[in-house]
Amino acid sequence: MPAFRDLPLVIEPSQLAERLHAPELILVDLTSGARYAQGHIPGAHFVDPKRTQLGTPPAPGLLPAQQDLETLFGELGHNPQAVYVVYDDEGGGWAGRFIWLLDVIGHRHYHYLDGGLPAWLGEARELSVDTPPAHHAPISLILNDAPTASREYLQSRLGASDLAIWDARSAAEYSGDKVLAAKAGHIPGAVNFEWTLGMDPARALRIRSDMPEILLGLGISPDKELITHCQTHHRSGFTYLVAKALGYPRVKAYAGSWGEWGNHPDTPVERSPPITARRPTARPPPFIRIKGISMQQRLFILSQYLLPHHLLSRLIGCAAECKASWFKSRLINWFAQQYQVNMSEAEVEQLDAYEHFNAFFTRALKEGARPLDATPDAILCPADGAVSQLGPIEHGRIFQAKGHSFSVLELLGGDNERAAAFMGGEFATIYLSPKDYHRVHMPLAGTLREMVYVPGRLFSVNQTTAENVPELFARNERVVCLFDTERGPMAVVLVGAMIVASIETVWAGLVTPPKRELKTTRYDAAARAPISLEKGAELGRFKLGSTAIVLFGPEQVQWAAELAAGTSVRMGQRLSSVPV
Repeated sequence: MPAFRDLPLVIEPSQLAERLHAPELILVDLTSGARYAQGHIPGAHFVDPKRTQLGTPPAPGLLPAQQDLETLFGELGHNPQAVYVVYDDEGGGWAGRFIWLLDVIGHRHYHYLDGGLPAWLGEARELSVDTPPAHHAPISLILNDAPTASREYLQSRLGASDLAIWDARSAAEYSGDKVLAAKAGHIPGAVNFEWTLGMDPARALRIRSDMPEILLGLGISPDKELITHCQTHHRSGFTYLVAKALGYPRVKAYAGSWGEWGNHPDTPVERSPPITARRPTARPPPFIRIKGISMQQRLFILSQYLLPHHLLSRLIGCAAECKASWFKSRLINWFAQQYQVNMSEAEVEQLDAYEHFNAFFTRALKEGARPLDATPDAILCPADGAVSQLGPIEHGRIFQAKGHSFSVLELLGGDNERAAAFMGGEFATIYLSPKDYHRVHMPLAGTLREMVYVPGRLFSVNQTTAENVPELFARNERVVCLFDTERGPMAVVLVGAMIVASIETVWAGLVTPPKRELKTTRYDAAARAPISLEKGAELGRFKLGSTAIVLFGPEQVQWAAELAAGTSVRMGQRLSSVPV
């Protein structure tokens, strides 16, 4: 123990590297079997994260059986003098859960490697493929209830003034839009701060330095008893770890988490957008709570929740493909007049020449109709339309409108690694109205790395819904296109909307509507021939309008000063340059 004396709970790779040969050290790797076999920190014992959970539905996150815990710690060579250092490759979820297990067995000598394996690799430190021998001496453990909140205990404490409940799930799970149990929503009084938002991607997923201020802003103060949870007490392993590292004196993990709470018949549930303060249990529907809008707008928003989005959009899509001249000619002429479409820009000016409405709607323009900004470092606007919003990605969230925001993680399909590249970066949201040119072009030259179809609703994306429907762009059906560029990773997200019958890309053709399930397609060298597109080249198109969102990583872009919410833009104009 002397080697680790006076070290904080959270340590740096350099501090661990100096102590790798300490006799009291038990180094625990909680990545995956494949990742461990590729190379791990020298001397680390692999523990399959599944062994830290009971694994039995509906609450797989509950504590494993005592016998299983004794077997696990016996294999690690557990002893009272041992100092554990734990790490994973995801920012601390599994590692934090293991620290909770150490608290449960009453062992207090442990540390977390800040950033885990990514931080170790970021400093180009040594890896090993050697596996240390397992121990098989039987051990006996005495389990401690204090670090754990049972369902009954948590339910008995609801409403207490000295209680804070930290929900580490996504905003969509918290609000009830994403349902992973019999009941949807959150525990009454809980505050939501998604676990990945507490990690700093610019520092190899180390814990953010401003977490004390963030927690205080959420009303999670050290004078309160803190109970944290997620769906299975995996993600909340990280939040448990953060609270312990910050010195919170009363921290408990609700191991049953939403898997238990959301499937239990006698548990109360709230449904509301993410909040920063406790709200009353009984809440009217969102379209009733809206203030400052007309009855017509109120009814429009209500209709968005009630209409069969996909059925309506597919029916309209069929009509838009109709080739009957009596139908398509009337529809095209009406649309061109109604929205004052400038056909002089079109490659084909005659309205009757288009085989169906979609061919007209996605019409090509004459060469030179959209000149590309020639500034060498310019990032181009991907489409005609108007700036809905643009600015920094703060705390992993993108500003939507009027107090609403949405998660980058959710927008990009829920993959932590995919989202990490854009944390602390910049975004621009471009809304395409019906009258606009509906092909989307490359803001910057890039090589396609990945395409992700994310199923969802098809809310309208006009200003009224943007201001009043929470998490709008992370709820709608969308196609995520990820590119490698000279400015690092770039994402172009094509967001579907009400009556948008399909989204196409130049490399894959029709992407929506497929089966309504998440689908990822890799385009790296290992998967298939690389696809590279030049700046300004066509990327894809919308059949019946929507929104394009462009994302860059930190310190890669500086939006043009003249751009603001509501600014009209055209494909090819300069959105940004290299930051000064």
